[in-house]
Amino acid sequence: MRELPLAGGPTPVFAKVYENKPPPLPEGYRGDPAIEVRLHELDLYVTMRCNIRCRFCNVRAGEYDHRSIPLARIVSLLDEAAALGLQEVHFLGGEPTLRPDLEQMISHADGLGLHTRIISNGMSLSRARLARLIDKGLREIMISVDGLEDTHNRLRLAGPDGFRTTMRTARDAIELGLRTRISAVAYIDNFDEMIELMERVEAMGADIFSVFLGSPLGRGHTLLDRVVDPYAWRRLQDAVTARAATMRDDFSVVMEQGFAWKDGPAVDRSSIKGRGTGCNTLLEDYDYLIVRSDGNLYQCVFFMTEGKPIGNVLSQPLEATLRYARELAEYKDFTVANDRCGSCHHQAECGTGCRGYAYLYEGDWLKTDPRCSKTDPASAEEPPYFPMCPIMKLNVRNGQLGGSTEQALQAAP
Repeated sequence: MRELPLAGGPTPVFAKVYENKPPPLPEGYRGDPAIEVRLHELDLYVTMRCNIRCRFCNVRAGEYDHRSIPLARIVSLLDEAAALGLQEVHFLGGEPTLRPDLEQMISHADGLGLHTRIISNGMSLSRARLARLIDKGLREIMISVDGLEDTHNRLRLAGPDGFRTTMRTARDAIELGLRTRISAVAYIDNFDEMIELMERVEAMGADIFSVFLGSPLGRGHTLLDRVVDPYAWRRLQDAVTARAATMRDDFSVVMEQGFAWKDGPAVDRSSIKGRGTGCNTLLEDYDYLIVRSDGNLYQCVFFMTEGKPIGNVLSQPLEATLRYARELAEYKDFTVANDRCGSCHHQAECGTGCRGYAYLYEGDWLKTDPRCSKTDPASAEEPPYFPMCPIMKLNVRNGQLGGSTEQALQAAP
């Protein structure tokens, strides 16, 4: 059985940030109108500037000189996306509140009928500005809190007042009636603090608590030996599930699924939408899309710093760019790994694992997901677990799975 490498494991290989260039649209290209393009959820990185330097930042925010996408293009991009069926937009970065024109973005998105969310570290949001954002149409905030006070401040390099400032912002959001989600990224460093953090979040009156399984991408490659292994992650899921069952009925708790276990509930990916469906569904649809602040497009955060973008919309129309990406099908090879996944009896259930993890640990996008516990693909014996897409979400209150948090919460109590 092969477990996820921890201390002493292989060193991840990283390309130069932004070395990969997207394919430009051919002159006059409009694409085949028969190729339907539909959107649901958009992660819009409005800046890569940031006021702190989290040790595990998956996009390496603040490390480089990178201009933010202009407001005029954000507005026109939202118009184009709404015409393609977009329902919700998340403004993030970097730290989105560093942009003084965030109110205008939110106002325009709200006017289009979109559900609006900001993802923030809570370090630069005064109560007055939060109230202004709500007045302009902000419907939800996700605030990152990665452990109790000392741990949070150490992991986020947020200074001695970082935790208190962030929690104050969370309390302001709750008191102002904003749907408030507190999110933590779990590594070995803060693994044992998740239950107490969840208890504090519930007591504050927050609506949602979510726990992400920390992955060594972006700046997180420095925490390669701090990644939680599959067995420890399962123990944490069990503990969170048991404690959440005793909490407020209107308090939702979501974790990343991580793995499907032989002795656990079956994982049916057929009804899952969003990026959490896995790499073997890349370019099947654009239910979920990332726009980085330079206009580059991605279908998964694992590709954002080392992977190739599927296009760029800084000066190109969104719909034609997405049609062209599907026509090129440059991610086709990513849908099936090139070594032992090809003959594995469990490929359908697993979905070939995560190409991002293969790259981070093996230096090759097409290698087997290193979290795989099956050593002999020809064997009919079931491995103890399958690695699932790291983005797949589990609602621990009722077992609902989703390719996004919102889908996992659809049947929440």
